[in-house]
Amino acid sequence: MKSISIKIGFLIVALILTILTGKALSNIISVSPLINSHSLPANGNITAVFVSDINVTTLNNETVIIDGSQSGRIHSTIYYNSSTRTATIDPDRNMKPGEWIHVWFTSGIQTLNGISIQPYSYNFKVKPIGGNGDFSEILTSQLGTNISLSGMGDFDGDGDIDILVKSSQGSAVNLFIYKNDGSGIFNDSSAKCNIEPGIGGFIIADFDKDGDLDAAGIESSWYLGIIARIYMNDGTGVFSYFSDFSHYRGKALEVGDIDNDEDIDFVMLTDHSIITFLNRGDGFINYNSSYEIGCVYYFYTNGSIALDDFDADNDLDIYYLGHFREEEPGYNCWEARCFLNNGYGSFSRYNLGQIYEPSGFITEDLNNDRLIDLIMPPYRVIYYYSFLNFTSAPYPGSATTGDFDGDGDIDLVIPGAVNTQPVIYYNDGNGNFSSSSFFVTEGQGGGFPCADFDNDGDLDILKSDNQSGEILICKNSSSCLINGPSVIDINSDMTLFYCPETEGYWTLVNNPPCNASIAGDNTGDSIFVNAGNSEGIFTLNFYQTDSILRCSKIVSVDDPLPVELSLFTGSVSGRDVILNWSTHSENQNQGFEIERSFSNNQWEKIGFIKSKGSVNMQNEYSYHDKKLQTGKYKYRLKQLDLNGNHEYFELDKVIVIGIPSE
Repeated sequence: MKSISIKIGFLIVALILTILTGKALSNIISVSPLINSHSLPANGNITAVFVSDINVTTLNNETVIIDGSQSGRIHSTIYYNSSTRTATIDPDRNMKPGEWIHVWFTSGIQTLNGISIQPYSYNFKVKPIGGNGDFSEILTSQLGTNISLSGMGDFDGDGDIDILVKSSQGSAVNLFIYKNDGSGIFNDSSAKCNIEPGIGGFIIADFDKDGDLDAAGIESSWYLGIIARIYMNDGTGVFSYFSDFSHYRGKALEVGDIDNDEDIDFVMLTDHSIITFLNRGDGFINYNSSYEIGCVYYFYTNGSIALDDFDADNDLDIYYLGHFREEEPGYNCWEARCFLNNGYGSFSRYNLGQIYEPSGFITEDLNNDRLIDLIMPPYRVIYYYSFLNFTSAPYPGSATTGDFDGDGDIDLVIPGAVNTQPVIYYNDGNGNFSSSSFFVTEGQGGGFPCADFDNDGDLDILKSDNQSGEILICKNSSSCLINGPSVIDINSDMTLFYCPETEGYWTLVNNPPCNASIAGDNTGDSIFVNAGNSEGIFTLNFYQTDSILRCSKIVSVDDPLPVELSLFTGSVSGRDVILNWSTHSENQNQGFEIERSFSNNQWEKIGFIKSKGSVNMQNEYSYHDKKLQTGKYKYRLKQLDLNGNHEYFELDKVIVIGIPSE
């Protein structure tokens, strides 16, 4: 009876927290992919089902925001089905395998009655496709001596993963990127930013909300505490100093949107407090609030914080461990606390019964329950078990995490000490790890950055040597390949897919609203697929007879566009802009709205050109935007179908009026 009472008590507390935070008023019934999941492939769509019918004109890239931890801002085309109250968000470019995606549905979205929705945000991780965990080491780049790897991401916006490096040459310390050519070969970008010599590590995020990845350099010492210096990216991978903030007792920093206002904030651990710093939205960081920690009259010895959505309620919480001691040796105090977010950046403190020595955290869902677990190097995993209840289990050591075999769960790479071979521990999907793979590269005694460096859909591993200046890419490979088209037409039947493996079976997993299916038998080396009557994507998986995944293939189901655009250009004549575009073919096309953006990224309609009709021949169109003031302009076309659907085509360059060229 006592245990039942305790469980009921926990449920009541959780219900009260939900009511107090206002989350019961959310206008979103469900989302796909699910919170904290890692099942959506890089070219997948995001869907949201609303309680009330939504004003479709309020669904746009200002109200539905997608940010990738390696991509920065990802623009999308948004479709809305009023009969099911479902919004389908189709990213304009692929997400990166293995990156965290944060989605915001903002209060700018309104119902048909003009009522703003309750803001809603959540995280998920992008699923790699392919790869079997067999790695081959390839020497890709010589960076030069005294260069250290400081971060990775698509810093220049060209679609592949670059690396951010810090170079020390005498008294000069510079920050710059090595650009990826798309295959994992890195080249010096030459444009360099001078930084403070005391900066150690960097945190990568879009701090000024302009869509590209910036860098916060962290300078830490016992007498200065922590100074965070923010360097802004101009969108091409060139950085410049912007702002800083500090605390003389700071020990550690984490970042995330803690107040759900669509920008990146900071949480700092000090020797006797946890402090939140809020972003104004432009990259300037201000002190917000402080939460006391520590044992009275004890001195700080060590501490760790992790920032993630531990209770899966769509906001970021804080997990904290601390170790304190009295001045006399032998008297120690440890504490463990969870600070649960109310959704707006205020936290309620809860003491935890399980206390461990602080040692840093890696946060992941390791057992596929969509609850965030903690890896604590060395040799411990802390699984989220229930409301404010964690349970520990052993694991092999400090690790890099990722889905290295493409089977939908998080594996571990244990780097090992210098002169030892790294080992991959494969996850069975339930958080149980087993080792069956070694790859031949000398261990460097720390973690390995992992990403899809060669753009083949799986996770590779990067190794750097500060002394020799070498960058090594350990490429993931797969001996299994599914043959067949990557795009099939909606309502098409009996499309053939085949695999060189002769024994095994197939599965087909739809990403809603896609409803494709396997036609007939799903065993053997080949299958036929019916596309179904809804656009989207599906994943074909081929398994060995012992249920081990061998390979996967992502296939898009496409409804051929009513308009095929072949050219879109812009030119300047004095203070006029001339836009020209042409189409290969048109079907059920109503026409084109012309939209312009000036300096603030807000789009406005400036004109409309009527379609020339449904034809299978090239059509030419032109629009003149006259008497513009000095500044930089962006243009896009909004193509409108006769049935009310639309698609955007954005000009691939910024038009400059009245500003001398540099």
